[in-house]
Amino acid sequence: MADRSYIWLKQDGWSQPSGLVKHMGVAGLKVVSGTGLFTLTQDGDPITGKLTRFRVLDRYHSAVSSRELASTFRIRKGNGTVVFTGRAIKDAPDLIDTNGNAHSDEFWTWVINTYPQYHPRFAGSYVCKHISGTSSMSQHSYGNAVDIFFDTLAHQENVYDDIRHGLCPVKVENAISLRHIWSPDSGERSYSGETHYHLHTDYIPQFSGACGVRN
Repeated sequence: MADRSYIWLKQDGWSQPSGLVKHMGVAGLKVVSGTGLFTLTQDGDPITGKLTRFRVLDRYHSAVSSRELASTFRIRKGNGTVVFTGRAIKDAPDLIDTNGNAHSDEFWTWVINTYPQYHPRFAGSYVCKHISGTSSMSQHSYGNAVDIFFDTLAHQENVYDDIRHGLCPVKVENAISLRHIWSPDSGERSYSGETHYHLHTDYIPQFSGACGVRN
């Protein structure tokens, strides 16, 4: 999709956005031929069997450029070791419709209107998936969550702190940034999941059951 940019995970966090050609060039350097077969996962779930280097890169290209923005894709060696992690985002500061529910739309609108100097990048609202490492459905499964990247992690932390201090007009149930999570009932605590080099928020009320955008 023409309005997408692409990022990949480095040792110190996510890269700056690039075009798909550059993104695939980096992926090609990370996925080395002669090291065996590879698999592709979407948010931890396998979406291919074992493939050659050429085939897994082809499948990755198709998936990251056409599937849901809120998804994280990983190319793994046959033993499960991750060799490349990527996501698609949108450089679309005028985007209001997140393909999520009304709370997601309101939150994204608040961010782009309040923090334009941080160049917020939309990384998805609705995608049917589990919370990483659990059997519980993510609030993304109901369009009741938004992931956002900013120019710097300091910008991300500033927005997270403003949410904690009640400046956000949307009733946030969970805000996650780096290694900490905040909720209105429990306050701030350490986050045991994957380090969030993006800001995740989900909203009140929470939903459960089958996937599908709820309002």
